[in-house]
Amino acid sequence: MQNDIGEQRQTARHAIYQLIDAIGRVVVGLPQVTRRIVMGLLADGQVKPGKSVCGHILIEAVPGTAKTLLSETLASLLHLSFSRIQMDVDKRPGDILGYYDLQPEQQTLAFRPGPIFANIVLIDELNRARPEVKGALLQAMAEREVSLDTTTYALDEPFFIMANQNPIEQEGTYPLIEAELDRFAAKLRIDYLSPQQEAEMLQRVGIDHFKFPDNMSDRAFPEARCEFNSVRGSHEASDPSSMQLDAPQLIELRQIIREQMYVDPSVLQYAVDLVRATRPDDPLHAACLADLMIDDRSLIQLGASPRASLFLLNFAKVEAFLGRHRDQPPRDHVIPADIAAVAIDVLNHRLILDEWLVHRLLGKQPIPYLNAALRQDGSRIMQHRDDLVRQVLRRILRGVRLP
Repeated sequence: MQNDIGEQRQTARHAIYQLIDAIGRVVVGLPQVTRRIVMGLLADGQVKPGKSVCGHILIEAVPGTAKTLLSETLASLLHLSFSRIQMDVDKRPGDILGYYDLQPEQQTLAFRPGPIFANIVLIDELNRARPEVKGALLQAMAEREVSLDTTTYALDEPFFIMANQNPIEQEGTYPLIEAELDRFAAKLRIDYLSPQQEAEMLQRVGIDHFKFPDNMSDRAFPEARCEFNSVRGSHEASDPSSMQLDAPQLIELRQIIREQMYVDPSVLQYAVDLVRATRPDDPLHAACLADLMIDDRSLIQLGASPRASLFLLNFAKVEAFLGRHRDQPPRDHVIPADIAAVAIDVLNHRLILDEWLVHRLLGKQPIPYLNAALRQDGSRIMQHRDDLVRQVLRRILRGVRLP
C-alpha cells in the first residue's frame, strides 16, 4: 500500500515537471516564475469547510513580458477555462462578477456570469481598478464564490487568480491596500529578458510547439493531448501525450499535498518564527535587524499577518513535493530548506515600510547588504521597495535559528 502511494506521488510529480517543461517550450526565459505559478495552482489558499482556493499570485511586471501568454498556456495545457480582465477606472463590479439581464419572453431576470467565472483568471493592471472593484474580488479570492443581491454563486474548482500591476506608471492608479495584498499567497517580479533570451524568443516566432491530430485545428487546443513535436532533454517522457492533468486530478493532487506532506513541529515553529521576525514588536525582529534600527524603531512599520504563516506552510508543502530538482528523490515531509526557499516570495509584499525612517537610514550611512541604487537614490526609494524588502528578508532568514 505504501509503495502504491509512493508511485502515485512520483507519477504526479513527474506530470507537474512535464507541465513546467511544456510551458517552457512556449514561454522563454521564465523558468522560476513558471515554477512559482504552477506551485500557486497546487498550493492551498485559505481552506475552509467545504471549500478551498488556490494560492493566488501577484505579479509585478512591465507590459510585454509574457504574462498573458504564460497564463493562457497554463490553462490550455490543463484543459481549464481561462479569462483575462483588463482593469481600468471605468470598470464596475458587475463587469467582473456578472449581472442580471431581463428576458423579455419569460419576463424574468437571468444571471449572466462575468469573466471571474473561470478556472484561471488573469487580472491585468489590478492597481488601475477602483477600490469597489478590488473589494468585489476579495470574496472571490478568499471564498471561491460571489454574491449579488441576495444570491451567492459558487465559482468552479480549481479557481486561481494571477494579477499584475505595472511598477513604473503610477498615474491614475489605486495602490493595493494591505488587506488586498494579504490575499495573495506570493508576489513575483518579472524583469526583461536577457539579450540571448530575447533573440531566442524571436527565433521561436512561427514555430509550432504542439502537434495536433490531422482532424484537430489550433482552435481545439484546449482539448488536445499536447503531443510535443520533439523531445527536449533526457527528462522528457518518451510519450509526453501521457500528461493528462485536468481539473479533477489537480483537485486530488492539491488534497494529497495538503494532507500527506508531513510537517515536523520544529519545522512548523521555524515557519512561525520567520513570520514573527517581520513584526516590529517581536524580539526576533530586533535581533535580526539590529543595525537597521533608529531610536529603537524599525524601518518595517507593519509585518506579516498570521495568514502569511498559512500561505508559507502551504507553499513549502508544494516545494517539498516537487523537490529542488527533479533528479532528487521525492519526499513526503517538509524540511526547513523548503520553508526558506519560498519565504521571500510569500512575505515580500506583506511588509509595510516606514518611509521616513528608510530615507533617514539611506541618508545617514551606507547600509551593509543594500545595493548601490538604494544608497545613491534615496529620493526614489519607494520605487526600489522590493529590493529593500527582499534584502531585509534575507537578513531575517540568516537571523532566525534553524531547527
